[in-house]
Amino acid sequence: MIGSGIYPHLMSVRAQSFEDVSPAVSAGTAAFGTLLAGRFAADQATVQGIDLLKLHEATLNFIARKNFGTTSAELQAVVDSAKVPRPLRVKQSEPPKPEAQKKEKDGKQ
Repeated sequence: MIGSGIYPHLMSVRAQSFEDVSPAVSAGTAAFGTLLAGRFAADQATVQGIDLLKLHEATLNFIARKNFGTTSAELQAVVDSAKVPRPLRVKQSEPPKPEAQKKEKDGKQ
């Protein structure tokens, strides 16, 4: 059965394989009437109270359990074909170096 093995690649992807992006605008919460994007990445997607990733995983597990003539290997191949080569992630800003902090303090006094 596929089970929790559907998305193990999300945890085991090495840092070098990510595409780091630096957002120009960042906010904890935002609301938009319309959002257009060339690319979109999210860890969770919920529509009208339904988690789309959980729904997709449950559908694949249902197909695997009901044995509609589909093997687990075929289902895993479907999942593998949907993987992106370099997932997006927000580039973490580097904390100021101790020397830079000391110079800033000295310059302000």
